[in-house]
Amino acid sequence: MTQITQGGKVLKNRARAIADYCRVPLDKLFTAAPPEQLNSNTIRKTQHMLSALLSKAVQKGIIRFNPMLNTEPIKAQRIPATVMNNEQAQLFKRLLKGVENINVRALLMTALCTGMRSGELRALQWEDVDTQRGIINVNKNLDNKNRITTPKTKSSTRYVNMIELLPEFLEHYHNELQAYITAMHGRVADNGIVFPAITTGEYMNSSYPNKVIKQLIRGTELPQDLHIHSLRHTFTSLMINSGADAKVVQTTLGHSSVSTTQDIYSHVFAETLAKSMKRVGRALTDGNDIFGK
Repeated sequence: MTQITQGGKVLKNRARAIADYCRVPLDKLFTAAPPEQLNSNTIRKTQHMLSALLSKAVQKGIIRFNPMLNTEPIKAQRIPATVMNNEQAQLFKRLLKGVENINVRALLMTALCTGMRSGELRALQWEDVDTQRGIINVNKNLDNKNRITTPKTKSSTRYVNMIELLPEFLEHYHNELQAYITAMHGRVADNGIVFPAITTGEYMNSSYPNKVIKQLIRGTELPQDLHIHSLRHTFTSLMINSGADAKVVQTTLGHSSVSTTQDIYSHVFAETLAKSMKRVGRALTDGNDIFGK
């Protein structure tokens, strides 16, 4: 019901049950959502799965030929990332101050300030955070079912340098968290998790950060499709615009190669290069023509 009152979607059979309970016709209580078009990545995965199934059927002698071999493969579509500019990032930070849940508030701020993935943040232990040296040791990941796994790629195991004031912020948050756990008198476990679920002390659910973001930005001028991975893209964009080269960005984000970084953020690098060329031009010509006339 909370999801519905906040403008979210609900399955038709559930909507019908609610309408029946309220004794109101379905079409008076709900508006039918238009069908969502499948993106090319979903179609591509379906193609591969269907082809594999039909190939197995050929091996078993159920069919003679795999018809998927005659189909044209769908090219993967790169969905543009939602990125905040500097002013929007400042607004997001101000909005975060109003979030009562200190755990998710600190997680989202750390995501914005480090570019770490959601699973890396949710798996983080305090023993991995060195506020004295200002580094975070990323050595594990948490999947959507809250199972500890290795980081996404070999390069994802890394040390992340914290920006100025983030170590102080995390120390303050750690003291807040410990005071809260003590006040709960054993009802919330202390498992050494940096950003635990506030009600249990166990790992935070993967969907919760995005739920908080959605509530936080509703009705604001921020992009309404913002999600936790957008904070990673925003951090990276700010890094590149501040002059960081592709190798530094790759190391910070834990990409498998520099080419991956350059491919994903090619448009940001291009914009930064154009700005750099303008600065070089102004330095060489001093606002005049090439020969200084």
